[in-house]
Amino acid sequence: MLEEYRNEKVILGISGGPDSMALLEMAARAQVQVIGAHVNYHCRPTADRDEGLAKALCQQHGFPCFVLKAGIAQGNFQAWARKVRYDYFAALARQLQAKAIFVAHHEDDLLETYLLQKQRGNQPEWWGLREKSEWQGIPVVRPLLSFRKEQLLCFLDAERIAYGIDESNLTDHYERNRLRHAVVEKLNPAQRQALCQEIETRNKKNQQEQIRITAELKEPLTVDRLWAFPFPGRLLQAWIFEKTQLRMGKRRIQDVLRQLHSERNVEIDLDDCVKLSKMYGQLEIHSKTEVSYCYVLDKIELLKTPYFVIQNSGKGTEAVTLYEEDFPICIRNVQKSDAIVLRFGTKKVFRWFIDRKIPREARKSWPVVVNCHGEIVLVPQIGCDVKHYSQHPTCFVVK
Repeated sequence: MLEEYRNEKVILGISGGPDSMALLEMAARAQVQVIGAHVNYHCRPTADRDEGLAKALCQQHGFPCFVLKAGIAQGNFQAWARKVRYDYFAALARQLQAKAIFVAHHEDDLLETYLLQKQRGNQPEWWGLREKSEWQGIPVVRPLLSFRKEQLLCFLDAERIAYGIDESNLTDHYERNRLRHAVVEKLNPAQRQALCQEIETRNKKNQQEQIRITAELKEPLTVDRLWAFPFPGRLLQAWIFEKTQLRMGKRRIQDVLRQLHSERNVEIDLDDCVKLSKMYGQLEIHSKTEVSYCYVLDKIELLKTPYFVIQNSGKGTEAVTLYEEDFPICIRNVQKSDAIVLRFGTKKVFRWFIDRKIPREARKSWPVVVNCHGEIVLVPQIGCDVKHYSQHPTCFVVK
């Protein structure tokens, strides 16, 4: 796979651990134009050591190495950290016109992910890890999925390449770590091969199912068509995602199916903003947002509305610096797809609401400031985007 990217520019996520250091060395030998990208979360004593290792190997090969100093974790650390680094990799790829993002997942990661999916009762579109996927429209490539971690360690030791060990991986604090130590590391070669074959078989079946689902989604969905489908849960899951971009787990989908089966006409809340209705056999998605407003301004002016106030003072999280090229601006209620670019990456506004424990009813009328380019530049009490922050804000929008 590395040969496909000979003389091509790629962003390579390098943690300083053995897997990413091995990928960096292999990519260098395959004449890939690597741009190193390291995220330092400062969450363990050896974090700075690993940053130094990543920089050193990049420097040895004449590659640039960019480093992001991550901020304070929000919610689940692993999920937050993953989003921070992938958003950073994608931003670098766009800025430097790289063809792809390389990440160093290997066969052990593939097996762990698959076993976790089974253990949690997931119903994924893809089992395990894809060799090629996307993040924010940028190709994400995993060239090491056919390598065992043991092979990578032997390669590094033979080549005398230094690497760091993340001590948090040695504990059983995380579900993935427990599975790794108790199961994956004890698999013999035959068991590994059997699991890899099982993953391949499941993914072929999923692909065949997806072809049928795609064909079904070309027509309006009815209850009769849903029950006639061989796997109604997967069809309903895909239909809801297509309409709302909501990813719903297997258990939630089964709950929705039970409600659809038991009631002649029913409305089912899917989240804060949308609901599913069954009326006389027809299935439809409706918005639950009762408030809709949009105030368009050609210049900054003090303003008081039922939903927000524009004033000359306020909290730092209500401040924004607006420039001439931002006008006309629109201040409206938040929409499901809205996201804001903060210093560590892009995050959906509704995810911020959850993190800040903002009541559901309040979310429906919460204002966002949108410039003439369609960018969310401020969410009051959350903050402004990176381009509109300054020590001398031009106004405050107060909820």
